[in-house]
Amino acid sequence: MPPEFSSLVVVVVVAALAPMAVVLVVSLVAALGIAMLPRLEDSTRVGAIILTVFFIYSGMTLDIKSISENPLRLVVFLFVMLAIRGLPALFFYRTELPRIERVQLMFLTATALPLLIALTEVGVTKGTMNPAMQASVIGAGVLSVLLFPLIAVTLQRRKTVSATLAAQPSPLES
Repeated sequence: MPPEFSSLVVVVVVAALAPMAVVLVVSLVAALGIAMLPRLEDSTRVGAIILTVFFIYSGMTLDIKSISENPLRLVVFLFVMLAIRGLPALFFYRTELPRIERVQLMFLTATALPLLIALTEVGVTKGTMNPAMQASVIGAGVLSVLLFPLIAVTLQRRKTVSATLAAQPSPLES
């Protein structure tokens, strides 16, 4: 392994790829009709614990001082993430999904943290990124994980309430 890769980078990359592996295993199990659900639930719990520790570590090592000195940089990175990772969902699924569901998908696909941590760690280690920029990118990733799913769920609730109100008869019709 090259010396510029720290053990943290390896852990972050493995943590970033682990959910994809779980989805692959679940898909294969479902396709084969194998009854593995109890064992799969146990492995999912272990993965959740590992990811929780990873997120706690990421938050503990975040350079809040650099972010507070230039908060605009964090906001710019947050919107860049939404544009680059989220906007394609609006375009690619325009015929398959209604507009509100595409907006929800946009917010859900724009979330990122593990990959950002790995990439910025490599950039800082190689000297191509300064630590203040790293803090802003990771801070934007943290905000994306906290805010974007919340926005998507709020849009779902609003959609559900609107559908419920539309289904109820009007008092004037009675």
